[in-house]
Amino acid sequence: MRSDLDSTPTLAKQIAAGLHAEAAELSARWRAQAALHAPRAADGTASEADAETTNVQTIVDAIAEAIARSSSWQTDLMLQGWSLGSSAHHAGVTLHYMLKEVDLLMAMVLYACERGLGGADGSPVEGMQVARRLHEAGSLLRLTAAKGFTHSYLNALRDRYQTLRHDLRNPLGTIKSAISMMDDLSVPAELRADPRFRVMVTRNATSLDGLIAMGLGDDVAHELAFSKQRISLRDIALAVRRDLREPCGAVSCAIEVSESLPTISADPMGFELMLKAVLVTLLGQISSGSTIRIEEAEIRDRSVVISVTSEEPNPDGEISPALVLAPELSTHTGVRVWAEGPVFLEVPGVPVQVTDDSPGGH
Repeated sequence: MRSDLDSTPTLAKQIAAGLHAEAAELSARWRAQAALHAPRAADGTASEADAETTNVQTIVDAIAEAIARSSSWQTDLMLQGWSLGSSAHHAGVTLHYMLKEVDLLMAMVLYACERGLGGADGSPVEGMQVARRLHEAGSLLRLTAAKGFTHSYLNALRDRYQTLRHDLRNPLGTIKSAISMMDDLSVPAELRADPRFRVMVTRNATSLDGLIAMGLGDDVAHELAFSKQRISLRDIALAVRRDLREPCGAVSCAIEVSESLPTISADPMGFELMLKAVLVTLLGQISSGSTIRIEEAEIRDRSVVISVTSEEPNPDGEISPALVLAPELSTHTGVRVWAEGPVFLEVPGVPVQVTDDSPGGH
């Protein structure tokens, strides 16, 4: 039995050559669309300098080599995927959004291959072989990007805990020294009873308590790399609207997103998933030509309530059958959903102030 490495069909070579020729254009297009497809942090942590660390053009070239089955395609693609994941972590992108950006790149490459197949000569079997090789390359890219991301994250986590251990040992050592002095019978009683030792122990115990709360508190469990980041809810809503262009077009409905949606420190993927579930449900219920509006309803101390209103609100305020699954999804995402005419989404997170000239400002 001949393997893929024994012979590369002419069609695969043609598609690979087309990708090589289009790599620079695909890279530029991906950079332009990535921020819309997967909005990045609104505090500027995802800087252009970090984004430029990974050359997306070389990733497209590596995918082309995977289709053409060069001898080193796996190694080249793994190195590029690792670099992409590591750079995403340093840029402040969450793991979920980094994977969304990888999927966007693969979708763009797939479309380029689709156009290439339209003008190429080859059998259906050869076309499926190209698709299989593209799928294999995409799987390897996602796997190594995720590994590069988590490796970078674990290195940062190790450094953080190393610093925390050092900070905890300092006041603990002082407390141990003070207690040892107070218990040392060879030291004169009046010196052992010196109130300064008690003050020293109390002060350093307070310091320990603060360090424990800061470094080991519940909020720290929500790692920024995997959940929370400072993000514009409007940017997320616009990204969801972009994803739903096809179902919106099918029913001739429009989705309007208010410019007043705030920026908060929250889990962007949780809000995105719940908002998409609500919008898909409403699109299946409202009449052709209707409009859905996404607006800010209320800002609370540690959450923001967003309203989703259609032109045909439910007069009984009942949750539609399609939204019955929302409580289970809400448990996973932490975003609470209920209906009172409009559908409301309460997004847990801390509202932040963003100036007009800063990233994410509106």
